[in-house]
Amino acid sequence: MSFEPIIGLEVHVQLNTNTKMFCSCSSEYLDVEPNTYVCNVCLGLPGSLPSVNYEAVISAIKLGLSLNCKISELTKFDRKNYVYPDLMKGYQISQLDLPIAVDGEIKVKNQLDEDSKIRINRVHMEEDVAKLIHDEISSEVLVDLNRSGMPLLEVVTEPDFRSSVEAENYLTNLQSIVRFLGIGNANMEEGSFRCDANVSIRKKGSENLNEKVEIKNMNRIKAVSRAIEYEIQRQTVEVESGNRIIQETRGWDDINTKSIPQRSKEDAHDYRYFPEPDLPAIRLSKDVIHNISKNLPELPEKKFERYVNEIGLSEYDAKIIISNINKTIFFEDVIENFKNIDPKLISNWLNVEINGVSNTNKDYDLENMKLSSINFGKLIELVINKKINKNSGKEILSKIYFSDENPIELVEKMGLKSMDSLEELEVLVYEVLKENDQAIEDYRKGKDNAVRFLIGQVMKKSRGTANPSETEKEIIRQLDE
Repeated sequence: MSFEPIIGLEVHVQLNTNTKMFCSCSSEYLDVEPNTYVCNVCLGLPGSLPSVNYEAVISAIKLGLSLNCKISELTKFDRKNYVYPDLMKGYQISQLDLPIAVDGEIKVKNQLDEDSKIRINRVHMEEDVAKLIHDEISSEVLVDLNRSGMPLLEVVTEPDFRSSVEAENYLTNLQSIVRFLGIGNANMEEGSFRCDANVSIRKKGSENLNEKVEIKNMNRIKAVSRAIEYEIQRQTVEVESGNRIIQETRGWDDINTKSIPQRSKEDAHDYRYFPEPDLPAIRLSKDVIHNISKNLPELPEKKFERYVNEIGLSEYDAKIIISNINKTIFFEDVIENFKNIDPKLISNWLNVEINGVSNTNKDYDLENMKLSSINFGKLIELVINKKINKNSGKEILSKIYFSDENPIELVEKMGLKSMDSLEELEVLVYEVLKENDQAIEDYRKGKDNAVRFLIGQVMKKSRGTANPSETEKEIIRQLDE
């Protein structure tokens, strides 16, 4: 029997506003003493009144527009009631029937590298819950309330994914959109970008949706992909064995690569939603929505198309650049300030040479780089104008990666300026030939690698400042005299 997977994703995006969703507590909850950024609103104490974070609403509109959603001119908040240790009030303020954005869509690449359309059911606003800390030594569960009340956007798709590849590409795209909009850092490892996957299977050709399983606790995009693959396989084995799939929530164990049952899956009516009595509905004018839409930044998909079709980058290079917002900003600064340099060359230095430096040491992470776009452009100019050769350029790059020294001054200080004196090159070649009788003899016997060896010796003696092609000509000239 042949089955196909039916997959929907729910992604929680934590926003980077200065304060929490419904109070004035600071949102800088990481790396601070537990239970310090709390107030009567966070705790839901009697008589406390929430108020809506305006910037969170603007962020929600930005994300909704970027996902091609319709923005609701009337939106409201609801209480989602359930009892859990990380929910101090006994309910969560969320949105049910009037979310801020609905009916969107986004394109993702499938296994055949073709576009698949993923429908966005809704984007809604809500508050985050507290953080539970499980102490393995004492077996105690501790509660840190600093995260409670943090502003979240939940992005819910329709069950349009048919593979883990599509799901992985969707998450990567959504993560980039959030970062390009500047509304959040979308870091899964920190928990500011969390994904739950709803997975079911059905006979190929069938239109019926079967019982679904929700998978939680995935802290990397690759872990989401692995969890989906595992769950598809698990459900297939169960159905082929004649067993029924139980609608439930399962946790993902990435170390042992398997999902673990947690609890039966709730439906919306189980939460006893009702309108939040302490918050009035929000009316959004068309002018407000239009102004936000007009001022949206260029998003990753459009930027990719421009890089490939207008600038002439390869799809591979364009994908690498737009995968990191800081790299994108850096690249665009360089091409803006150095219009005389081919953007494809800039891309090559950014994707290959800077990565080469950063990969040599874990401290050389791109986020820690101090090199400015101006000095990076000056360095590339030195190479293309043959003031230094590429090897010297790489050496200088490794030195200015953190210091951001002027590469022009550094070339003089390090004595790396390319040799432009023919007389000086003649002397260097002469000295190298005097020191390498065996190489000369090999050349006389027709061994091709003899010249390459001699070029290497000249380059070593000149500290890389000699021009390799000119050096080869001079070596052959002196050998043939």
